[in-house]
Amino acid sequence: MKKLALAVLMGSLLLGGCAFTRLDKPATDPVAEARPQPTVRLTAIGYGATSSFDGYTPGQRRLMAMRASKLDAYRALAEQIYGVRVVGNSTVSALASQNDGYRVYVNAFVRGSRLISVTPMADGNYETELEIEVNQNFYDYFRAGAETASPNTASPVAIRGSVGPGSAYGTNFYYTE
Repeated sequence: MKKLALAVLMGSLLLGGCAFTRLDKPATDPVAEARPQPTVRLTAIGYGATSSFDGYTPGQRRLMAMRASKLDAYRALAEQIYGVRVVGNSTVSALASQNDGYRVYVNAFVRGSRLISVTPMADGNYETELEIEVNQNFYDYFRAGAETASPNTASPVAIRGSVGPGSAYGTNFYYTE
């Protein structure tokens, strides 16, 4: 009985080895690889101002202004890719507007950008320019998602539904002409 079980096991291993396919090399389409993939180049500029805090040295102020300009450029780049979420409200009393408020949110992950330049400006301020090349399909995916996103979802994609008479932005806000 043990010899029969051993023979069945060996036979299944041998037959299983015949049906083995390599998974480390995926099948590729040589025609698709030969076609160049279209890309979209996005550039962004950010600005940073020096601090007036007396506790910083001139070198620290310069480095902080450079860092601020770089972060502002990243924010501008993220806005171009993912869009901006704008949340607003208005208070009306006695048929007169009392208070208007809004907040802008950007929630993004940016990888692969290139630092083009960091330029000193007047008064110790700095300007930073970044660029990124993204695949056209990637860019179209986020643009399509931005146009079809629901206003009530918390998505990092921009919320830009249709604008016009009767278009709802939220549960209590409507655009009318």
